[in-house]
Amino acid sequence: EGGLGIPDISARLEAIEIIWLKKWLNNKQRPAWALLTDEILKLNVTPTPHIDPKSKMSWLLQSWHESQAKTAKIPNTITRMLKVARKYNIGIDFLHAKKSVRNQMPIWHHPAINNNYLWNKPAAKCLRDTHKILTV
Repeated sequence: EGGLGIPDISARLEAIEIIWLKKWLNNKQRPAWALLTDEILKLNVTPTPHIDPKSKMSWLLQSWHESQAKTAKIPNTITRMLKVARKYNIGIDFLHAKKSVRNQMPIWHHPAINNNYLWNKPAAKCLRDTHKILTV
């Protein structure tokens, strides 16, 4: 609450980040910057566990995360947007999602799987590279 009728600047900036987040996550009409954001995140992933570039599909739908290292080349605007996403626990409620939505989930680095090292085994690479399996 701002004093003297002045708006709360931090709350206003957070609301703007939420609007940007909403536009980024809109699957039907994604602006060009949203696709660029996806690519920037894919290029700046945590170094361990190793994540095959072909298996990176979506920051929101998968268990990989952007690098927090100072050498990561993620613009501040994207970092702030992701911080707001984490603050409000933005994600998909898999238990209440339709079966058609669940079937479109990426199989690689699925959030329900805890052992991410399985994705680098020869069998997983064969399924991903040879058989082009991407979704559940």
